Amino acid sequence: MNKQCVIIGAVALCLLSTNVLSQEKKTQEKKAEQLEEIVISATKFELKKENTGKVIYKISQKDIQRNAGKSVIELLNNVLGVEIRGVNSNSGEPRSTYIRGGRSRQALVLIDGVPLSDPTG
Repeated sequence: MNKQCVIIGAVALCLLSTNVLSQEKKTQEKKAEQLEEIVISATKFELKKENTGKVIYKISQKDIQRNAGKSVIELLNNVLGVEIRGVNSNSGEPRSTYIRGGRSRQALVLIDGVPLSDPTG
């Protein structure tokens, strides 16, 4: 009888310790990644914002920090004159972009001076 109690106690102890070990929390440090600054210009040359004659909207580092957790598309949806439809749609579904009333195929988008889209068709 005493031997059975010892065996049952040992088995119960093994089972309980397995549950404790399986529930051990693993903490991971979250590191913030520093992104490089992106400059968007309306001309090929550096020009003061006041002298361009165009509407320029800048998303600052403070704006990005204030909206932490949002994607770039969600940030761009907050810009006046920019509308991206289908942001929350299923992946694979087409998204529509409208900049100042024009469709995405009517706006010239440049990255480092290289055209990303061709508004001429």
